Amino acid sequence: DILEKQYGFNVQLLLDADRVTVMQAINELHEILGENDNLLLYYAGHGSLVEVGERDAGYWLPVNADPPPNDAFWVSNEFVTNHLGRIKAKRVLVVADSCYGGLLSSSPGHLFLGTGRSGASQDPEYIRYKLPRRSRLLLSSGGDKPVIDTGGDGHSVFARELIEALKSNKAILSAPDLFLKVSEPVKARAAASYFVQVPVYKSIKGAGHEVGDFFFVPQ
Repeated sequence: DILEKQYGFNVQLLLDADRVTVMQAINELHEILGENDNLLLYYAGHGSLVEVGERDAGYWLPVNADPPPNDAFWVSNEFVTNHLGRIKAKRVLVVADSCYGGLLSSSPGHLFLGTGRSGASQDPEYIRYKLPRRSRLLLSSGGDKPVIDTGGDGHSVFARELIEALKSNKAILSAPDLFLKVSEPVKARAAASYFVQVPVYKSIKGAGHEVGDFFFVPQ
């Protein structure tokens, strides 16, 4: 509701979707999105990690997924990133609220290019620099570790802080500033439940990121 009514997104909502439904919806984005469009892909659900040789592979577990190690109905991170690299949209932000969500990218944490402070969203020079460049970005609720799915007054701790940050915002909000708004409160709320959870913000490796950004613009 916030994305649609406050920020003007065209929202496609998949509730309790199975593997084919998720993959088909991502495939259909190629026909919908053009070169000047923005895509926000929000996943809230279960995730899993599988050790593959010397690396860890991450997966989203849709409603028909079997428990590990049977991955026949899982959605691999590789499937998602391959499509993000081909989709025409200039700006893409994936928000993943799931265990091991940060495994969607093997890039290190974002360095903010010298703007790792609250308020970059209102800097005209920052916006002018970022707007022409493609972005493929990931905001994950907990990096490459499990996350807590309660503790947020009916939501996960991450979803609650994300909702509050977007709902209270009245100006242009960049993805780095969104991360800064939710990161510390998520850590504090998780700690209150005796759980260690550290959100992650970084570019998505291998998907065509060009140091662009993603902006939330209230209507």
